[in-house]
Amino acid sequence: MIKMIQFKKAQIAVLFVLFISLVGMPLVGLVVDYGLIEVQRARMQTATDAAALAGAYRLGAGGETAAIDESEEVLGTYGFGTDAGDTVDAEQNPDGMHQNQFRVQLTHTFHPIFSGMMKSTPTDITTSATGQVSSYVELSITLAGEYGEDGPHALLGIRGKTSPYRHGDPYSTIKGLDGGPNPEHRPDGYHFFVHIPKPDLNYKTINGTAIADIQIWDPESYGEFDPGSPIGIEYTLYKPDDTPQDLEDDVQIAQYTEKGYQDRAMNNSWVTLPGFQINLDDPNTPPGRYHLQVRSTKGNATNCFHLRASPPLPLDVVHRSDLTDDEKAAFDELPSGTIIYAPCNHAVRCFNPDNGTAVSADGALPIKFLNDYQASLDIELGWVPPGPDGHQVIHILRFDSDCGAQYVSYWNEDDGENTLYPDGVRIPITKERDQSKWSEDIIRLDDSYTGSKWHANYESGDSDQTAWKMWYESSEDGNGGIAYLVE
Repeated sequence: MIKMIQFKKAQIAVLFVLFISLVGMPLVGLVVDYGLIEVQRARMQTATDAAALAGAYRLGAGGETAAIDESEEVLGTYGFGTDAGDTVDAEQNPDGMHQNQFRVQLTHTFHPIFSGMMKSTPTDITTSATGQVSSYVELSITLAGEYGEDGPHALLGIRGKTSPYRHGDPYSTIKGLDGGPNPEHRPDGYHFFVHIPKPDLNYKTINGTAIADIQIWDPESYGEFDPGSPIGIEYTLYKPDDTPQDLEDDVQIAQYTEKGYQDRAMNNSWVTLPGFQINLDDPNTPPGRYHLQVRSTKGNATNCFHLRASPPLPLDVVHRSDLTDDEKAAFDELPSGTIIYAPCNHAVRCFNPDNGTAVSADGALPIKFLNDYQASLDIELGWVPPGPDGHQVIHILRFDSDCGAQYVSYWNEDDGENTLYPDGVRIPITKERDQSKWSEDIIRLDDSYTGSKWHANYESGDSDQTAWKMWYESSEDGNGGIAYLVE
């Protein structure tokens, strides 16, 4: 009897082993391989999302071919792509209605590992993503004044690299709100476009000369910082090219890093820095859109400045002989080629705002409202076109606009200043909503919108420093700006 029981136990053991070998192990293999497939699918989706975003952003700079190349390069960083034996389909305007969209589809063949003992066939895994690029608005730098004025209500202003994040400049400072690294820090600073001339205008006809001075108001920071932590500002000028949406390939023609005390002769004056005088008859400096990069190099305070372009103003040039002995000492420290102009209130031949030039900010506008000014200001923003079907969505973002500011509203020149957006009301500015953070106002327009120049009515605060951005979603040409996933 005992032997029979032992024999049956042995049979059960054999059957169990056979079951595990023939059924259990393959099932376990299938489960493990399914898990591996899902892990691989997640990795592929991450790569596809990144590729679609990169390709969409690249549309404005180089078109579909550049976008495809960029997406393939991004896929390669994740270990996927055509070089890895995968199938990649990438295209602009996937639905035939959105030129600013870019779709990437990735197909990867997964070879079973543990379930291979059952001779399972390879499995194709496919992921896809669509990115959309929306255009930043080129923001006017007039700041509630007239083009070329030095004030009176506000100036451009950027902070030193070691300034606190909460002081109104999210891009210059290297420190975040918690004191750690600032993820928004832009080592390249802010970008401005100097149009010499504006589109469809002839600069030489308007001004009778081919010479243009790119002028900076008060480019130095002497007297604007704690002596223990001087702020440093660098100005870099790039010439026009045939890829205006791609700033990375721009060719530098001049650069100047201000030196604080040594540059004190530039204080409160319009200045043409060495290399910032343009001869439009020179093939190396043709008419077009000049790119001016302004970035902070050190310090923890604010440098206020302004920008304009003009034909030379010989009657307003400051000469050494016009200065006191103390002023001459500062003047003698200036680098060769520096031209200093008298402020408008002391000028003989004041700046002409209708000289055919213009300056705009690309992507972000750093604003410093003056210490003694607090009022309701009309700030010109920029032009927003209609979408392909007329509908348009505009996003306006303000950083840290809480220093005594009260309200903001928006209007466009077609509807008039009495038609307020969004929703016909003024938006209250509060510490809870606005302090040390980005606040977003969204304007949704129907198919009756035909395109217009937009303004903000802003009740500013005393000594308010802030940065503004503005972008729109629908774009027929895919000009670069901000990229995000739509599916």
